[in-house]
Amino acid sequence: MKSARERLSAEAAQLWWLRPAPLVLLIIVPLYLSFLAFDYENVVQRRYVPNANYVWGLVLLVVLALGAALGAGMGGGSSASDADNAPLRPDLRIPAWFTAPLLVFTLLAYVIWFGPLALEPSLVFEVFSGDRDNVRDVLQTMPGVTTLTQCGAAFVVLVTIKRFSVGGAAFWERAGIWLVLLLAIGRALMWAERLAVLEIVVPWAVTTAAFYRFRTLRGVRLAVVLPLIGPIVLFFAFAGTEYFRSWRFYQHYYDSIWQFAYERLMTYYAVASNSGIGLLEESHDWPQYTGRFVFEWAWTMPKLGKILIDAFGDTRTDFGRFLLDYGDKEFNNPSGLFPIVYDVGYFGSAL
Repeated sequence: MKSARERLSAEAAQLWWLRPAPLVLLIIVPLYLSFLAFDYENVVQRRYVPNANYVWGLVLLVVLALGAALGAGMGGGSSASDADNAPLRPDLRIPAWFTAPLLVFTLLAYVIWFGPLALEPSLVFEVFSGDRDNVRDVLQTMPGVTTLTQCGAAFVVLVTIKRFSVGGAAFWERAGIWLVLLLAIGRALMWAERLAVLEIVVPWAVTTAAFYRFRTLRGVRLAVVLPLIGPIVLFFAFAGTEYFRSWRFYQHYYDSIWQFAYERLMTYYAVASNSGIGLLEESHDWPQYTGRFVFEWAWTMPKLGKILIDAFGDTRTDFGRFLLDYGDKEFNNPSGLFPIVYDVGYFGSAL
């Protein structure tokens, strides 16, 4: 029989935060509820939280958790004993002809996006010397093309799976992970897009954790509480980037960089929900079922996007008008929940 230490280790290795349902209920829902205490009046022209649509946002989060739980149940799930008896290197074979195009698309998108800097290297030196914040005023994105940089996250996930599976990953695939990460760091610096690095690091870390086998009880306990440490790390990382990015513009309005960073971090999340709810409140001709927000990738594709806009119009302009009248153009995220409600209605968004 196993000792108590071995049993606890085997059970705790089934990390709760690798499962969407408890992650949403224990992390996302409390964050969403904290928006009730946010001082919107100091940021935007009109406060919409709380109201009936705010409650519907909470319902959508619960439905999301329920759907994730049902999906895991239909997939069979796994028990602690299953994980303990699973082979150290599972037989999950992902062919190179599947990973190679993802890397090629990623590199091609970065070349198209940042390639012009090769002709003007002085811009790079200006960014690193602090004379320029970013190169957004020089380079242009190409919707549907430069968006292919997102293939980098898929590439990192699949190659990480291969690394822990029978046969392993080829050298060029492992090197490709580092290349994608370096490109993301460069993008974060040159384009002032901090999420670019997180979009690579987080999928890599989560995929690695899914295959990791704990050897000590201390490691298990640390992994279980890791999501509680994560927000603290996020805050310090955010404060560090804001110090170089915008602190000089706000330093006379706040007592410390820490107060500024906390309020600004919360503003990004809270105002997004407020703006999304405001769009629903101030507009009266939704849902239009055009797919503008549900299939946003299609609407931003070259040629295809123009065809869709000519055929159905562009309901995203409604949000632009809302920002001018009631919101803040700096905080222009309508959240990931309420634009879907605007697009396909209450039933459609729950579905």
